Amino acid sequence: MADIGVPDIQKISHSLRRRYILALSIIALLVVFSQVLIQFALNDQESDSRVINIAGRQRMLSQRISKCALLLEYSPSETQLFFCREEIRYSVDLWAKSHVGLQRGDAELGLPGNNSSRIMAMFNKIEPQFQAIVRASKVIDDGDAVQRRNAVATILDNQAEFLEGMDEIVFQYDVEAKNKVNWIKQMETSILVITFITLILEACYIFRPAEKHIQRTFEEYRRSESGFKRLFDIAPTPMMMLTPHEYGVVRINHAASNLLNISKDEAGKWTFSELLNIRDEEAANWRSILSRDSVAGIELPMFLRGNDARVLAFTTHTSFAGKPHLVLGLVDITDKHIQHKQLELFAAIDDMTGLLNRRAFLEKLDIALNKAKQDNQELSLAFLDIDGLKKVNDTYGHQEGDWYISTVAFYLRDMIRKNDFSGRLGGDEFAIAFPDCPRRVAEKIVHHIQAQVESLAVFLGKPYAMGISIGVVSTRSSGDEEDSDSLLCLADNAMYQQKNLRHREN
Repeated sequence: MADIGVPDIQKISHSLRRRYILALSIIALLVVFSQVLIQFALNDQESDSRVINIAGRQRMLSQRISKCALLLEYSPSETQLFFCREEIRYSVDLWAKSHVGLQRGDAELGLPGNNSSRIMAMFNKIEPQFQAIVRASKVIDDGDAVQRRNAVATILDNQAEFLEGMDEIVFQYDVEAKNKVNWIKQMETSILVITFITLILEACYIFRPAEKHIQRTFEEYRRSESGFKRLFDIAPTPMMMLTPHEYGVVRINHAASNLLNISKDEAGKWTFSELLNIRDEEAANWRSILSRDSVAGIELPMFLRGNDARVLAFTTHTSFAGKPHLVLGLVDITDKHIQHKQLELFAAIDDMTGLLNRRAFLEKLDIALNKAKQDNQELSLAFLDIDGLKKVNDTYGHQEGDWYISTVAFYLRDMIRKNDFSGRLGGDEFAIAFPDCPRRVAEKIVHHIQAQVESLAVFLGKPYAMGISIGVVSTRSSGDEEDSDSLLCLADNAMYQQKNLRHREN
């Protein structure tokens, strides 16, 4: 591949990276600013709530001071005088501290002290009343009776104006707090609008140009080796680049990395058979496929994610870095393979009995016969025919006849060995294959089945006799007749001989 008009990859990468970083940074700043604004609003609302609560408490403390001052005048005992003085002293101290904290701030009380000029003017307006009440409270605490009486009068004279002023201050605090909330809501709306506008601008001036730039770049990459590498890496099909003879792994793309669960950097440390978890007995088949000029979708086995898997393999030869290489594409068809096998199984099973149907039984019998020849083993075959099925159908109906067939099929399936297999050849005819089994053992098994079927009719009190006629042959006793059709024909003849013999005896 020739490097014709290919832009510098690093330059393109840096350009795109700068654009995306700029776009993401703008969005991140807007998000951070929005979060800061929300936190500020929450903290400010908490401070405003505390200010309003303490400002309202000032009114209550003022009323408590007045109430205790009046009680001093009418308290009959020294004990009551002592408690009234203590209450006045405590209330005045807290009242004075809160008054100063509301204006200048107090960390202990959680007061920020950042009042507007209007609120400060209101505090200045009630300052004379506040100072008068504080001085009068001190006189009450340590003055004589006449001084206390005058101090009480002073407190009562100034209380109304102080309470009226505090009501105005509390109201103003509430108004300003609501104004702050409205301002924050407006800011949030503005940020949302700005974010949408920013996204639109980024789409128009960053992402859209970047998309066009990438499209142009891909057109140029298709004419170059670097373009091939890029397309290889981003291809949705799992792909591997191999050396042509040793089949060493040069690189894998992202899709292959996900399929094989291995990083692209680690892939070069493995051979293709190790990377694909190919068993030794399957490796030769893989190498034969890879040695061809090209392959278009051959199904092959491998081991994937701890389980047997099936893939379609595609290969082609290409030039990379001035050297010939083999490109191997893999398509995971494990699920389709399983579905296909299930369909094959459904097609091989007789619906009524659950046994193999005639076609599937004969195919499996051919395989078993070939294996018996290779391993020099004896294979036995039993041909079975249900006795009196036509009479049962005519006399008791086909539903009873179907039950008769299914019951016999149950014994044929349940009473044979693990490696044996049985099938329904059609109507009332069945067969059982006994791989690696002498004829005498097979006869013993089928006679046991025959006895079970006959005794079942008696046990269930059926109005008809149940039974099966059986013919058993084996590859050792059949001479040259060792294909499946011939062996089945011999077993069929043996069955009819037994059936005729039983008829003559009865």
